[in-house]
Amino acid sequence: ATAAALGLPVARVPALVRRASRRLELRADVGTPPLDVLYEDDDLVAVAKPPGLRTTPVHRWQGGSLVNRLIGHLGAPPLPVHRLDMDTSGVVVMAKHRAAATAIQRQFEARETRKEYVCLARADAGAVARAAHAEGGEGWFEVDAPIGRLADQGAPVYGVVDEARGGKASFTRFETLAWALGGEGGGNDDTAGAAHTHHTLAAGALLLPDEGVWLGRARPRTGRTHQIRVHACAAGLPLLGDTLYAPESGARERDGGWMRRHALHAHSLELRHPRTDEPLVIRAPLPEDMARAALVAGLKVPPELLS
Repeated sequence: ATAAALGLPVARVPALVRRASRRLELRADVGTPPLDVLYEDDDLVAVAKPPGLRTTPVHRWQGGSLVNRLIGHLGAPPLPVHRLDMDTSGVVVMAKHRAAATAIQRQFEARETRKEYVCLARADAGAVARAAHAEGGEGWFEVDAPIGRLADQGAPVYGVVDEARGGKASFTRFETLAWALGGEGGGNDDTAGAAHTHHTLAAGALLLPDEGVWLGRARPRTGRTHQIRVHACAAGLPLLGDTLYAPESGARERDGGWMRRHALHAHSLELRHPRTDEPLVIRAPLPEDMARAALVAGLKVPPELLS
Protein backbone atom coordinates (compact mmCIF):
# COMPACT_ATOMS: atom_id res chain seq x y z
CA ALA A 1 0.00 0.00 0.00
CA THR A 2 2.85 2.39 0.82
CA ALA A 3 4.56 1.68 -2.49
CA ALA A 4 1.34 2.23 -4.41
CA ALA A 5 0.61 5.50 -2.58
CA LEU A 6 4.09 6.79 -3.41
CA GLY A 7 4.11 5.43 -6.94
CA LEU A 8 7.32 3.49 -6.24
CA PRO A 9 8.41 -0.13 -6.73
CA VAL A 10 7.94 -2.20 -3.56
CA ALA A 11 11.67 -2.98 -3.41
CA ARG A 12 12.53 0.71 -2.96
CA VAL A 13 10.28 1.32 0.06
CA PRO A 14 12.51 -0.16 2.84
CA ALA A 15 15.51 1.95 1.79
CA LEU A 16 13.33 5.05 1.58
CA VAL A 17 11.95 4.43 5.08
CA ARG A 18 15.47 3.98 6.46
CA ARG A 19 16.64 7.26 4.94
CA ALA A 20 13.62 9.08 6.27
CA SER A 21 14.02 7.64 9.78
CA ARG A 22 17.62 8.87 9.98
CA ARG A 23 16.29 12.43 9.77
CA LEU A 24 14.26 11.97 12.95
CA GLU A 25 15.79 13.43 16.08
CA LEU A 26 16.57 11.01 18.87
CA ARG A 27 14.38 11.75 21.85
CA ALA A 28 15.57 12.50 25.36
CA ASP A 29 14.28 10.38 28.23
CA VAL A 30 13.35 12.58 31.18
CA GLY A 31 11.99 11.62 34.57
CA THR A 32 14.01 8.39 34.56
CA PRO A 33 16.33 7.22 37.37
CA PRO A 34 19.53 9.28 37.49
CA LEU A 35 22.52 8.03 35.54
CA ASP A 36 25.47 6.58 37.41
CA VAL A 37 28.21 8.63 35.71
CA LEU A 38 31.62 7.02 36.25
CA TYR A 39 33.73 9.47 34.24
CA GLU A 40 33.07 12.52 32.09
CA ASP A 41 35.09 15.17 30.27
CA ASP A 42 34.80 17.21 27.06
CA ASP A 43 35.45 14.15 24.87
CA LEU A 44 33.60 11.20 26.39
CA VAL A 45 31.25 10.02 29.10
CA ALA A 46 31.26 6.66 30.86
CA VAL A 47 28.30 5.34 32.82
CA ALA A 48 27.29 2.21 34.69
CA LYS A 49 24.48 0.74 32.61
CA PRO A 50 21.84 -0.96 34.76
CA PRO A 51 20.50 -4.37 33.72
CA GLY A 52 17.31 -4.37 31.67
CA LEU A 53 18.20 -1.25 29.69
CA ARG A 54 19.14 -1.29 26.01
CA THR A 55 22.32 0.51 25.04
CA THR A 56 20.71 2.05 21.94
CA PRO A 57 17.04 2.49 20.94
CA VAL A 58 15.37 -0.01 18.62
CA HIS A 59 14.02 2.86 16.48
CA ARG A 60 15.00 6.52 16.44
CA TRP A 61 11.51 7.63 17.44
CA GLN A 62 11.53 5.39 20.51
CA GLY A 63 13.11 6.04 23.88
CA GLY A 64 13.91 3.65 26.67
CA SER A 65 17.64 3.23 26.07
CA LEU A 66 20.90 4.39 27.60
CA VAL A 67 21.43 6.71 24.62
CA ASN A 68 18.09 8.41 25.31
CA ARG A 69 18.94 8.90 28.98
CA LEU A 70 22.31 10.35 28.03
CA ILE A 71 20.64 12.84 25.68
CA GLY A 72 18.75 14.10 28.71
CA HIS A 73 22.02 14.33 30.64
CA LEU A 74 24.19 15.88 27.90
CA GLY A 75 21.64 17.89 25.97
CA ALA A 76 22.83 16.28 22.73
CA PRO A 77 23.04 12.74 21.33
CA PRO A 78 26.19 10.82 22.32
CA LEU A 79 28.06 8.61 19.85
CA PRO A 80 28.09 4.93 20.93
CA VAL A 81 31.46 3.20 20.43
CA HIS A 82 30.50 -0.20 21.86
CA ARG A 83 27.49 -1.74 23.54
CA LEU A 84 26.33 -4.27 26.11
CA ASP A 85 23.46 -6.75 25.89
CA MET A 86 20.26 -5.44 27.47
CA ASP A 87 20.56 -7.64 30.58
CA THR A 88 24.31 -7.16 31.00
CA SER A 89 25.21 -4.41 33.45
CA GLY A 90 28.36 -2.34 33.71
CA VAL A 91 30.72 0.12 32.05
CA VAL A 92 29.59 1.74 28.80
CA VAL A 93 31.59 4.53 27.14
CA MET A 94 30.15 6.98 24.61
CA ALA A 95 31.91 9.76 22.73
CA LYS A 96 30.79 13.38 22.64
CA HIS A 97 32.10 14.15 19.15
CA ARG A 98 33.10 12.34 15.98
CA ALA A 99 36.89 12.59 16.45
CA ALA A 100 36.69 10.95 19.88
CA ALA A 101 34.35 8.26 18.56
CA THR A 102 36.72 7.41 15.71
CA ALA A 103 39.75 7.23 18.01
CA ILE A 104 38.01 4.93 20.51
CA GLN A 105 36.46 2.71 17.84
CA ARG A 106 39.90 2.17 16.32
CA GLN A 107 41.11 0.89 19.69
CA PHE A 108 38.24 -1.61 19.87
CA GLU A 109 38.86 -2.74 16.29
CA ALA A 110 42.59 -3.20 16.95
CA ARG A 111 41.83 -5.06 20.22
CA GLU A 112 43.79 -2.49 22.18
CA THR A 113 41.16 -2.08 24.88
CA ARG A 114 41.09 -4.37 27.91
CA LYS A 115 37.69 -5.50 29.17
CA GLU A 116 37.01 -7.38 32.37
CA TYR A 117 33.66 -8.91 33.29
CA VAL A 118 32.38 -10.58 36.44
CA CYS A 119 30.11 -13.58 36.06
CA LEU A 120 28.25 -15.99 38.30
CA ALA A 121 27.51 -19.54 37.16
CA ARG A 122 25.58 -22.53 38.45
CA ALA A 123 26.87 -25.84 37.14
CA ASP A 124 27.63 -29.47 37.70
CA ALA A 125 29.80 -29.81 40.80
CA GLY A 126 32.56 -31.44 38.76
CA ALA A 127 32.74 -28.50 36.34
CA VAL A 128 32.90 -26.04 39.23
CA ALA A 129 35.71 -27.99 40.90
CA ARG A 130 37.67 -28.30 37.63
CA ALA A 131 37.43 -24.54 37.08
CA ALA A 132 38.51 -23.82 40.65
CA HIS A 133 41.58 -26.07 40.40
CA ALA A 134 42.63 -25.14 36.84
CA GLU A 135 46.28 -24.24 36.22
CA GLY A 136 47.51 -26.15 39.23
CA GLY A 137 45.06 -24.54 41.62
CA GLU A 138 45.47 -20.98 40.37
CA GLY A 139 41.96 -21.04 38.90
CA TRP A 140 42.88 -19.58 35.50
CA PHE A 141 41.71 -21.23 32.30
CA GLU A 142 41.14 -20.14 28.71
CA VAL A 143 38.40 -21.09 26.29
CA ASP A 144 39.59 -21.09 22.68
CA ALA A 145 36.51 -21.89 20.62
CA PRO A 146 35.17 -20.27 17.42
CA ILE A 147 31.71 -18.71 17.68
CA GLY A 148 29.02 -18.48 15.01
CA ARG A 149 25.31 -17.82 14.74
CA LEU A 150 23.12 -20.88 15.21
CA ALA A 151 19.48 -19.80 14.91
CA ASP A 152 16.85 -17.30 15.96
CA GLN A 153 14.58 -18.15 18.91
CA GLY A 154 12.97 -14.76 19.27
CA ALA A 155 16.56 -13.54 19.69
CA PRO A 156 19.77 -14.47 17.85
CA VAL A 157 21.45 -17.56 19.32
CA TYR A 158 25.19 -18.19 19.03
CA GLY A 159 27.36 -21.18 19.82
CA VAL A 160 30.64 -22.92 19.20
CA VAL A 161 30.82 -23.36 15.42
CA ASP A 162 33.79 -24.73 13.47
CA GLU A 163 35.60 -22.07 11.46
CA ALA A 164 35.03 -24.12 8.31
CA ARG A 165 31.29 -23.59 8.90
CA GLY A 166 31.56 -19.85 9.48
CA GLY A 167 32.64 -19.65 13.11
CA LYS A 168 35.01 -16.82 14.04
CA ALA A 169 38.08 -17.31 16.22
CA SER A 170 37.20 -16.39 19.82
CA PHE A 171 39.22 -16.41 23.04
CA THR A 172 38.17 -15.79 26.64
CA ARG A 173 40.31 -16.10 29.76
CA PHE A 174 38.48 -16.92 32.98
CA GLU A 175 39.66 -16.63 36.59
CA THR A 176 38.03 -18.29 39.59
CA LEU A 177 37.27 -15.88 42.44
CA ALA A 178 35.07 -18.04 44.68
CA TRP A 179 33.09 -21.25 44.49
CA ALA A 180 30.66 -23.33 46.52
CA LEU A 181 29.18 -26.82 46.34
CA GLY A 182 25.82 -28.10 47.46
CA GLY A 183 25.71 -30.57 50.34
CA GLU A 184 28.69 -31.33 52.56
CA GLY A 185 31.92 -29.62 51.77
CA GLY A 186 35.11 -27.98 52.07
CA GLY A 187 36.43 -24.81 53.51
CA ASN A 188 39.41 -22.79 52.66
CA ASP A 189 41.86 -25.64 53.22
CA ASP A 190 41.06 -26.98 49.76
CA THR A 191 42.45 -23.85 48.15
CA ALA A 192 45.22 -22.82 50.51
CA GLY A 193 47.53 -20.31 48.86
CA ALA A 194 45.12 -19.63 46.00
CA ALA A 195 43.41 -16.32 45.32
CA HIS A 196 39.94 -17.82 45.39
CA THR A 197 37.85 -19.26 48.21
CA HIS A 198 35.65 -22.32 48.61
CA HIS A 199 32.57 -22.38 50.83
CA THR A 200 29.76 -24.78 51.59
CA LEU A 201 26.62 -23.55 49.88
CA ALA A 202 24.14 -21.64 52.00
CA ALA A 203 20.68 -23.11 52.41
CA GLY A 204 17.93 -21.99 50.04
CA ALA A 205 20.10 -21.36 47.01
CA LEU A 206 17.97 -23.59 44.76
CA LEU A 207 20.75 -26.06 43.98
CA LEU A 208 20.52 -29.77 43.37
CA PRO A 209 22.85 -31.89 45.54
CA ASP A 210 25.38 -32.44 42.74
CA GLU A 211 25.58 -28.76 41.68
CA GLY A 212 27.82 -25.87 42.59
CA VAL A 213 28.14 -22.13 42.12
CA TRP A 214 31.15 -20.33 40.63
CA LEU A 215 32.09 -16.63 40.75
CA GLY A 216 34.73 -15.54 38.28
CA ARG A 217 36.31 -12.91 36.07
CA ALA A 218 36.19 -13.10 32.29
CA ARG A 219 38.64 -11.29 30.03
CA PRO A 220 37.62 -11.62 26.37
CA ARG A 221 40.44 -11.22 23.86
CA THR A 222 37.94 -11.01 21.00
CA GLY A 223 34.54 -9.32 20.86
CA ARG A 224 32.00 -11.76 19.45
CA THR A 225 28.30 -11.43 20.20
CA HIS A 226 27.40 -13.27 23.44
CA GLN A 227 31.02 -14.45 23.64
CA ILE A 228 31.33 -14.80 27.42
CA ARG A 229 27.94 -16.51 27.73
CA VAL A 230 28.79 -18.99 24.96
CA HIS A 231 32.30 -19.69 26.27
CA ALA A 232 31.06 -20.10 29.84
CA CYS A 233 28.65 -22.76 28.59
CA ALA A 234 31.46 -24.40 26.62
CA ALA A 235 33.43 -24.64 29.88
CA GLY A 236 30.44 -26.26 31.61
CA LEU A 237 29.64 -23.08 33.55
CA PRO A 238 26.33 -21.65 32.24
CA LEU A 239 25.62 -18.25 33.72
CA LEU A 240 23.08 -17.95 36.48
CA GLY A 241 19.71 -16.79 35.12
CA ASP A 242 20.65 -17.24 31.44
CA THR A 243 17.42 -18.49 29.88
CA LEU A 244 18.84 -18.26 26.34
CA TYR A 245 21.87 -20.52 26.78
CA ALA A 246 20.76 -22.53 29.83
CA PRO A 247 16.95 -22.46 29.50
CA GLU A 248 16.09 -25.09 32.12
CA SER A 249 18.38 -23.95 34.94
CA GLY A 250 17.98 -20.29 33.97
CA ALA A 251 14.21 -20.54 34.34
CA ARG A 252 14.60 -22.19 37.74
CA GLU A 253 16.86 -19.39 38.92
CA ARG A 254 14.57 -16.65 37.65
CA ASP A 255 11.37 -18.27 38.91
CA GLY A 256 12.96 -18.81 42.32
CA GLY A 257 14.03 -15.17 42.51
CA TRP A 258 17.73 -16.02 42.80
CA MET A 259 18.80 -14.14 39.65
CA ARG A 260 16.29 -12.49 37.32
CA ARG A 261 18.70 -11.91 34.41
CA HIS A 262 21.92 -13.47 33.19
CA ALA A 263 24.61 -12.84 35.79
CA LEU A 264 27.15 -10.87 33.76
CA HIS A 265 28.62 -7.47 34.65
CA ALA A 266 31.16 -5.38 32.71
CA HIS A 267 33.33 -4.44 35.67
CA SER A 268 36.13 -2.50 33.99
CA LEU A 269 37.28 -1.05 30.69
CA GLU A 270 40.83 0.12 29.98
CA LEU A 271 41.55 2.31 26.96
CA ARG A 272 43.64 5.27 25.89
CA HIS A 273 42.07 8.69 26.16
CA PRO A 274 41.13 9.84 22.64
CA ARG A 275 42.65 13.32 23.09
CA THR A 276 45.66 12.82 25.40
CA ASP A 277 46.48 9.16 24.61
CA GLU A 278 46.92 8.62 28.36
CA PRO A 279 45.70 5.31 29.88
CA LEU A 280 42.15 5.50 31.24
CA VAL A 281 40.66 2.82 33.49
CA ILE A 282 36.93 2.96 34.25
CA ARG A 283 35.28 0.64 36.77
CA ALA A 284 31.66 -0.02 37.73
CA PRO A 285 30.95 -1.71 41.08
CA LEU A 286 29.13 -5.04 41.06
CA PRO A 287 25.38 -4.29 41.10
CA GLU A 288 23.16 -5.22 44.01
CA ASP A 289 21.42 -8.16 42.31
CA MET A 290 24.66 -10.02 41.55
CA ALA A 291 26.17 -9.23 44.96
CA ARG A 292 23.00 -10.56 46.61
CA ALA A 293 22.98 -13.73 44.46
CA ALA A 294 26.58 -14.43 45.45
CA LEU A 295 25.73 -13.86 49.11
CA VAL A 296 22.81 -16.31 48.90
CA ALA A 297 25.27 -18.89 47.58
CA GLY A 298 27.61 -18.26 50.50
CA LEU A 299 30.29 -16.73 48.32
CA LYS A 300 32.65 -14.00 49.49
CA VAL A 301 32.82 -11.24 46.88
CA PRO A 302 36.27 -9.60 46.66
CA PRO A 303 36.00 -6.06 48.08
CA GLU A 304 37.51 -4.48 44.95
CA LEU A 305 34.44 -5.57 42.96
CA LEU A 306 32.08 -3.66 45.25
CA SER A 307 33.62 -0.19 45.05
